[in-house]
Amino acid sequence: MWLATWSSELGMARKRQIKVERVSATEPSEEEIPKKYRDESWGDWFKGSYAKWWYVLLCVIIDIFLALEISRYLSGSWAYFVPIIVVLILVMLEIYLFHHLWGGLDFLFGNKRLI
Repeated sequence: MWLATWSSELGMARKRQIKVERVSATEPSEEEIPKKYRDESWGDWFKGSYAKWWYVLLCVIIDIFLALEISRYLSGSWAYFVPIIVVLILVMLEIYLFHHLWGGLDFLFGNKRLI
């Protein structure tokens, strides 16, 4: 009995109403998209950006894998020296191949000179 009067005094819980304004989906303006990406075709993007990042990622994976496998295979004092030398030679070959395929590291560092 007291519960019924108590709840009627406070009132029932009000239904929560969420109001959302309608916004129409529009294309991004020309100012929002950098010119580099606006003028790029799908093929140029694939060769210029996507393939480069996959190349770098796979090179890093191969370098780490080979270093760990060589250190696992060797024992003693050569276990740390040989993998470092092998990875350094491999990284130099990968950089040479990258320059041969794409011609620079602009996608990592922009137009800045490293030295």
